[in-house]
Amino acid sequence: KCLLQLEQAGPQGRGLVETAVCLGTPLPADAETWARAGRVCGHRLVNGYCRGDWVLAFVYRSASLHLRVAGLGQVPPPDEAAAPWDEEGGPPPGRVENLDLTGLVSGHWEYRERLPVLLQFVGL
Repeated sequence: KCLLQLEQAGPQGRGLVETAVCLGTPLPADAETWARAGRVCGHRLVNGYCRGDWVLAFVYRSASLHLRVAGLGQVPPPDEAAAPWDEEGGPPPGRVENLDLTGLVSGHWEYRERLPVLLQFVGL
């Protein structure tokens, strides 16, 4: 949500954050909202998710009308004509990198414990 607040600042908010890594995020997997958040990131916006996170699935879905949760799966691109990845293999600003962490964590409670391994997997 703080990325969305920065995005509301317009051009002054863009590029203030180099990289944001969201792990097990209890927010809707809404392409347009994530694209807005990504505009604030000068380099990367990562959605790390675990398909087997039953805690997130149960708690979030019982309290929300959204069925697609970012922490449980991919955030789709805003459209098929989205800008291509740059020559270094990175996404353009606004593009979300989806990383399936299911093989590294089995659920919501493991993110903190496994953080060093997860950050290495993300490349940080």
